[in-house]
Amino acid sequence: MRTRETNWRAAYLLAAVGGPAALGAALGVPFGVRAILTESVLLPGLVLGLTLMMAPALYIGMSLAGAAPPAMQVGASVGRALRASGLVMAGLAPAMAFLLATTLSHAFVYVLGLLAVGGAVAAGLRALWVDLVSGPARRLRAIPVFGLWCVVSLGLGAHLFIHMIGA
Repeated sequence: MRTRETNWRAAYLLAAVGGPAALGAALGVPFGVRAILTESVLLPGLVLGLTLMMAPALYIGMSLAGAAPPAMQVGASVGRALRASGLVMAGLAPAMAFLLATTLSHAFVYVLGLLAVGGAVAAGLRALWVDLVSGPARRLRAIPVFGLWCVVSLGLGAHLFIHMIGA
């Protein structure tokens, strides 16, 4: 029983870190080997760091609105959302590497990177919403909090991502 739980945690961690690392490496392809290595470390750091910074704000906001599930459920839901986002990033990485291997345009890298990371993050946010909010009464109270939290998180993430790609 203990081994199975450890395997699930390892799989979640691998998806949550490996997906962004693979996509980050793909985003570094047009800029050379150093950028591949740098981006493969920076993107997982950005995703996990922003998650660690913003998840408590979501829990506090949902608690104030009276829509928060227990803290352990929120933590587990955030882990599942990171896994979902990481799996999408891992799936997009080969296509991104193929598309970016021959580009000379930095703008193309920015736009394609924002679309790929934004789509993966949207999948993770969808998984988080479905996992966190159950029942119509809780849903009505959670919509404004979750929506505002998403806007702030996505805005901050996009800002940091643009600076990361330019580094």
